[in-house]
Amino acid sequence: MLLRWKEVVNHHGISFHGFADDSQLSKHMHVNEIQMVKCAKVDCIAAIEPGCHSHGLKLNADQSDVIWLGTTQ
Repeated sequence: MLLRWKEVVNHHGISFHGFADDSQLSKHMHVNEIQMVKCAKVDCIAAIEPGCHSHGLKLNADQSDVIWLGTTQ
């Protein structure tokens, strides 16, 4: 199942890193690409969610965070 998630995430142009009990989605971007990347992540999560449910897993929005990192440039 992990391989399938990686395929879905790569299809949306997003990087995936799996941990023991957690997952991380990330994407490098320029400030003018924020809306496009936001839509890509929402679409990616929507594509992953049915697979989670079919394996008895739940995407918990209350435990999800978005972190924006950048420089002054």
